[in-house]
Amino acid sequence: MREVQTQGKGRLDLVLRGDDSNEIKAALEMKGASSIHGDQLEGYVSWASAVSSPPPRLFFCAFDEEEAGVDTQWTRLRLKDVYARWQDSAHPHASWLAKSIVETFDLWDNEAEGYLGASTGYYVNDIATKRIARELVPKLNEAVAPANANPTRDNAGSPMVFAWAAHPRDRDDCSVSVGVDLRTSPRRLNGKTWKFRPHIEVDLIGSDDRALRTRHEAQSLAFDLASRIHQSMSCSSLKEELSKRGLESVASALSGGRYDGFKRPAGTFDFDEHHQQIEDAEKYPGAGPFGGDKGLRIATILDLDVTSLTRYDVADLIAETVSILHAAAASNLD
Repeated sequence: MREVQTQGKGRLDLVLRGDDSNEIKAALEMKGASSIHGDQLEGYVSWASAVSSPPPRLFFCAFDEEEAGVDTQWTRLRLKDVYARWQDSAHPHASWLAKSIVETFDLWDNEAEGYLGASTGYYVNDIATKRIARELVPKLNEAVAPANANPTRDNAGSPMVFAWAAHPRDRDDCSVSVGVDLRTSPRRLNGKTWKFRPHIEVDLIGSDDRALRTRHEAQSLAFDLASRIHQSMSCSSLKEELSKRGLESVASALSGGRYDGFKRPAGTFDFDEHHQQIEDAEKYPGAGPFGGDKGLRIATILDLDVTSLTRYDVADLIAETVSILHAAAASNLD
């Protein structure tokens, strides 16, 4: 059975029942473009244990075996390994189709490890961003813990990476962070230019699900903290600092457009006056020269040309940028 409803816990991709009974023998969850969200797998374990005794075997299937931190109750499988079993099928159509699928997976695998600008596969950016996020986690935690990185998708469904470190003022609850969100080109276009957004973000809720601040307070704080380090968030400043850290080739792939990553000239903008407007206004007056996601994530917006970059280059770029922002934030604390 496919897309099996699990009583409010989501839909399992595949469930196998026994020939001699209606008991569930195995269940499989597959992740292609999307990633595990929340306690999804834990919910499936709870459901499976309740509907069958003994509980069914559980399989988690993804492009990379190490893609998710699933516990020992789940057997991990690679998509390629699943389809590879069918290559020797006595059924000619099944064998032919399996070989074609495995060849496609191998192509995507190779393209995700090569120059990102040369990729042609539909899911290559998904694979690459998930690998970038996994590589970033130890990098960030070694340099600026507490920190994290995860693959996700933008509003249009294109893959992206979100990486952050706790702002030096809020290392305990991590409700204020410095970070980067990297957005790939739209699907099917195989574009060579990705969006690179250094940012400050302020959450309304703490790690213990306790309300910390109102939306208005969060918007005011986000703009204030971003304005303090706006020079470090500019394209020219980032490129200079990245070059000092030995990332000249990666830095050269960044461009900030007419206003150095801002939506309008930042050099002549009165940040203090605009912050006061945010404080006084009943309706949020916007993020000034920054890009702003509802006023809670305040960012500059840069272009990243990935023509000659690998995922390893991009991971280094993100890690170093988060480190730069973190250092700038630490030096601008009251």
